[in-house]
Amino acid sequence: MWSGYHEIPYYYCDATDYGSDPRDDTNNPNPGGGGGGSGNGDGTSPDDTPITVLIPPGEECENPPPGDLNGDCKLDAYEVCLLQGNSKEVCECVADRGTVEECLQDIKCERLNRLVQTDGLGSDILPVVNQLRTKLGAGNNEWSMSYKNVWSEEGRKNVTDDDGLQEGPSDERSPFNYTTTWIGQIHSHPEGKLAVPSWLDIRALKLLHTESYDVFNDEVFIMVVAPNNITYALRVDNIQTLIDKIDADMQNAKGNNDDEKRKYIKEEMREDYSNSSNLEKTFLELFGDYGISFYEATDATLSNWKQLELDENDNETVTETPCN
Repeated sequence: MWSGYHEIPYYYCDATDYGSDPRDDTNNPNPGGGGGGSGNGDGTSPDDTPITVLIPPGEECENPPPGDLNGDCKLDAYEVCLLQGNSKEVCECVADRGTVEECLQDIKCERLNRLVQTDGLGSDILPVVNQLRTKLGAGNNEWSMSYKNVWSEEGRKNVTDDDGLQEGPSDERSPFNYTTTWIGQIHSHPEGKLAVPSWLDIRALKLLHTESYDVFNDEVFIMVVAPNNITYALRVDNIQTLIDKIDADMQNAKGNNDDEKRKYIKEEMREDYSNSSNLEKTFLELFGDYGISFYEATDATLSNWKQLELDENDNETVTETPCN
């Protein structure tokens, strides 16, 4: 042994039981975990000889701060990013090269473009969007398509619900699935109704994110198909902020039960929009601090996604940041 160093045994674990399997494509909200095992193929167990790791002398970290994953008593960029409520993929990007804002923009634009792609891991959503465009006439109910994440030959990808398009009960509501592998929904907003996403759409985004497996969080989306080839998309930036905002809305709403409170919120929102000459600006004024990002495509092929935000120096102006 080298002078001044001490050794500890370090084992490599060949299998882990996480309690649930993200490859399970069932809708069971409480899936059970399966056990894992390993072997050498000849009836013997793998070598469990410890690997010697040399640890340099120094004071041990006895009281690591919250979020310290490696026990070094300090937080690096990755750990700080996670503490801020961002996903692992975003924080890996931050640790590698960028700011949270840059990484969020890059990943969300990449996911939106992948939804449109027709090959590889693309979801080929344009045919579904075109079907929904045929349901936009005044007097139509909302229609929707849910999306789930499954294994494919190319890898994990987002695909349509086996049940196809679903008609909603009214011109302001449509069904969506949320649990485990369900990650998104596209629905129509018929003529005569608000084109921009509603508070209920934002609540649906929260439910999709909180109920799906963590590994799918960066896939979660809500999309709205509106008249005149306008399509909106919502993505989550910070799930804790979104949860807090939705919870506060429900706590502050008038009503004796959740249904009455949701109706109250909808009426309050309707009043805000009735006095608006710019629906997108009003949406951002109402929900721009909800921990979400707001995107728009204005062409028939969904090829020009751009993020909409209020200008930091002039909140009367909506800025557009094109996806690359």
